[in-house]
Formats: sequence, structure tokens, C-alpha cells
Amino acid sequence: MRKILLLSLIVTGSCLGQVSEHPDILYLKIGYLSEVRLPEPYLHVSVPAPIVEIKDVEGLNKQVLIMQPTIPERGATNIRIYTKSYAFNVKALINEKGSQPTQLLDLGTNIQAFEILKNLTPKNGHYNSKQAENSDTITDVIDSSFTIMSLLNVKKDLLKPNPYCYSIRKNRVTFAVDYIFYHKNKIIFKMSLYNRSKVPYGVSVLTIKYKERKGLKFINRRATKSIVLQPYYEEYSTKKIDAGAVGHFIYVVDKIGTKDSGIFNFVLREEAGNRTFNIEIPSYIN
Repeated sequence: MRKILLLSLIVTGSCLGQVSEHPDILYLKIGYLSEVRLPEPYLHVSVPAPIVEIKDVEGLNKQVLIMQPTIPERGATNIRIYTKSYAFNVKALINEKGSQPTQLLDLGTNIQAFEILKNLTPKNGHYNSKQAENSDTITDVIDSSFTIMSLLNVKKDLLKPNPYCYSIRKNRVTFAVDYIFYHKNKIIFKMSLYNRSKVPYGVSVLTIKYKERKGLKFINRRATKSIVLQPYYEEYSTKKIDAGAVGHFIYVVDKIGTKDSGIFNFVLREEAGNRTFNIEIPSYIN
């Protein structure tokens, strides 16, 4: 019976291939590619927030990954890479000011520096070592109470158009924020995209922020807080919305404190296209 070890990664590497000043951090920057090499083929790669694009390099036996951010803003996330013997937990800082992007991260040269974590328990949809012992294929454990079908039992009109929702239209494509509500101490965002154009719309990444501002509009308004809301769970009925079709999106985040003057900012980016939607709405939660 094989064992899966969850390891906390000590990262080295910089843009010039030298040792990073912060060896526990992987720096990613928009417009740059970072290479990650593995000691053995990966089985599964998991990113909690859809702000990093990860691609396999064909012909290299699933032992080389290319990574780059999908957002121009600053952010942070962890990237878990599961192989037959290990579960690497890579901490990544995105578009960090004053930092150089990591050019190469060779996990095989850092094995001796890993710290083995004990008493593992599932968290945010990730499996633990007990669940992986008898599994040949590693997948995420999903909390089924947040799937679209399960949420229909909470909100019957979840998939119906909301005539009072906030929406934005571009080139005969409409992006709508249908519902925002609490469920099981989480915030549920339900969105939809109606494609009335003749060209399919491929979803690249959806980012949601909570913002607070002070001052008068057009005079001295300034941002006092901006938080990227990391998804606990997200689901897309489809990531390719054909012409004349509709797509439904669920985005679940941990409950946060909001002010009456706060706003939610939604940015939906198109895969291989420029139909980007950016909408800000009051941070009212039903």
C-alpha cells in the first residue's frame, strides 16, 4: 500500500536562476513564464483560485509544468501538485512589487528541505493522506452542498433570470450577477452569461474583489481596501458558451465583513478573446 506525503515546499529560484531572497515563495508575474520541474510525473494539479494558468509540456512525461498569472493585479495562492509519492504545496505570490519572477523551480533538488506535515485533515476541498492511500488517481474532494444542483434546494429560482439583477452587455453578450446570498457560513455568488452573438464565448478566469472607498466621486475618491476573494468552491455549467446559449457560474467564498458603502467588483475574462466584463455593484448580501 503506497503512502502519500504532504510536504511543505521550500522554494528556490529567481529570474536569473539564482537563489531567491525569500526561499519559501514562488514569484509569478504577468507576461512571464515560470517553469516547474518535478521528480516524478504528476497525477493532479490543484489551484484554489483561478488566477494562475498551468500547462503541461508535451513529451516530457508530465514532469515539467509552465505557469503564469492570468490577472494583472497582485494576489496570492497556493498550488498543490500531487505525484505518486508526494503532495507538494507551493506558495505563490503574483505580481508582487519589487520582485523578479521565478524562472525555474526544480522540486527534485529541494526534497531534502521539505517538512512533513502530520495529522492531515481535509481542508477547502483537498483530500488527506488516508483518502489517497488506495487511490490510483488523485482528485479533489468536493463539498457537494455547494454544487449547482444542491443549491437549487436552497434557492429555487437559482437558474432563472433575475429581472432585478445587475448586468453588463458587450457585443451581444450579457454578463449578469443574479444572486448573492449566505449559505452554511459562506457567501454564494450566482452569475450567468447570455451569449446572443454568433461567436462562442470561452471563459478564461473569473475574479471577484471586495472594495471599500472614501471621498467624493470624480473629486477625491480613493480606495481604502481591496481584497481578492479566493474561492472555497466554484462551478461552471460550461466554460464554453455557444452562440445562443447561456452559462451558469457558482462562486463560493468564506464569509467576510462588509460595509454598506462597500462594493463587489467582478471581472470575467474571455479565453482567446477581448470581450472582458468588469462590473461593480453594491455589496448587499441577501
